[in-house]
Amino acid sequence: MLAISRSGQPIEYRVIYSVRFSLMVGNAVLIEPQTIALTRTYNYNIADAAGNEETEEALNNAMQTDIAQLIVFRIQAAAKNALPPAVVPAPAKATMSAPAAATAPSSH
Repeated sequence: MLAISRSGQPIEYRVIYSVRFSLMVGNAVLIEPQTIALTRTYNYNIADAAGNEETEEALNNAMQTDIAQLIVFRIQAAAKNALPPAVVPAPAKATMSAPAAATAPSSH
């Protein structure tokens, strides 16, 4: 709870969503244990309890999606740094054949 009214009713809340994760491939640690936390605030309407629950649920769903995306970005970065550079073959040399020699038109 962030704020209360003069009558002691909550009027503003903070929602915190936190995830701790790490990534191991075999015995190699690609991502050390770390925590991602997101916070959002929302106004609480004393007269609309159902609306307040919907708001909190929507915030939680959005934060879950945001955190999942942040984790994916970190996994992609860790995988990119863990892999040896890709060997890119040199482009094949293009060869051009000379145009066919023009022949003189035959006269009849």
